[in-house]
Amino acid sequence: MAAMKWTHDEILDRSGELADRFEAFDPDAAEEVPVAEYLLARAVRQRAGNESQVVEAVQAALENGTSWNRIGQILGVSSQEAKGRYGHLVEPVELSGRERGRQPVT
Repeated sequence: MAAMKWTHDEILDRSGELADRFEAFDPDAAEEVPVAEYLLARAVRQRAGNESQVVEAVQAALENGTSWNRIGQILGVSSQEAKGRYGHLVEPVELSGRERGRQPVT
């Protein structure tokens, strides 16, 4: 079975739905969940939080002049894969004339 990949926007879009479910939760009517299923669901939630942190870190790195090549190296993927995965999730970074002339650390 292939892993489900959610984009940052998809995760944020579902946050309202999840908040509503939490507020409507009735512990007396809840069914028990096997420990293995609970642990899996918890790991998925943690991964979503970690992914959000990675997006924020990629944005900060780009704003500080880090190249996509270097970001890919840090993530353990190619620069193309890094940009394909995170490029649409971060704000475009305008480089000043001085920064455009600076060679990024790779």
